[in-house]
Amino acid sequence: MKAILVLLAFAVFAFADAFNDGAAAANRSDRQEAVKQSTQAIKIVPNDAKAYYNRGNSYFELGDYSKAIEYYTKAIEIDPNHVDAYNNRGNSYGKLYNYKKATKDARKACDLGNCKVLKWLGENHKIDD
Repeated sequence: MKAILVLLAFAVFAFADAFNDGAAAANRSDRQEAVKQSTQAIKIVPNDAKAYYNRGNSYFELGDYSKAIEYYTKAIEIDPNHVDAYNNRGNSYGKLYNYKKATKDARKACDLGNCKVLKWLGENHKIDD
């Protein structure tokens, strides 16, 4: 039992280190390092929506919008009410000129309380709210 608790504690600390290192790398605009650290966090805790969301953010900042969408989608699968994942996935679809999917995600994000992308789409692409 003691060994299990020690392993569990190690996993929690390892996840926290990887997660925090990824956030620090993102804040330094070191997106490649942020991707690497979020990969470590995902390996340790594969069902953490925030880790997938952060990895999506790193790919978004790298300009790889398709990869960003992949990770925002995984965050949404884990947490269907992850408002920021919907918002950012909608923004990613917008960057790829897929305004139909961007609008769908922006409306969902707005339903959950974040209307930034929906507002941007309405102002720049004349969609109907």
